[in-house]
Amino acid sequence: MEALHNLFFSVKEDTETILNKTGDAENSLAVLFRTVLLEQLQMCELLLPHLKEQSRGELKDFKKYVSIIYHDDSIADSTFRAWSRAVKWQDESAGPSLNELDVFFQRVKKNLKSAAKELEDIFGEEKVKYVVPAFYLPKPLQG
Repeated sequence: MEALHNLFFSVKEDTETILNKTGDAENSLAVLFRTVLLEQLQMCELLLPHLKEQSRGELKDFKKYVSIIYHDDSIADSTFRAWSRAVKWQDESAGPSLNELDVFFQRVKKNLKSAAKELEDIFGEEKVKYVVPAFYLPKPLQG
């Protein structure tokens, strides 16, 4: 559970960074992805105490938080991409700061994919497939 705690802690930190760096964004797309990221941040804060406990908890104890985090990331990522395209179209000089934000979004996605694998290893594919969207889960090896 320590690995899961570390991964979701990193997701929380990167989410906070994105929110801090986009605090003055007023575009409706930015408002949308920031709203979703605020919820993601809240869910991380609720989830982390469950993962910090030394004993292996039951997935049912925190699956709601995990599921919301993954769905929020999916929404925030696609909305950020739409906002990024709009900002670049309006102001080409915004590119470097958008690239920096993109790095944080990609790191969140990478950590969530790693966490999905950890969840699958701990709780099994059958339980996790109803909590984590399939595109975050490791692909089965083709034989």
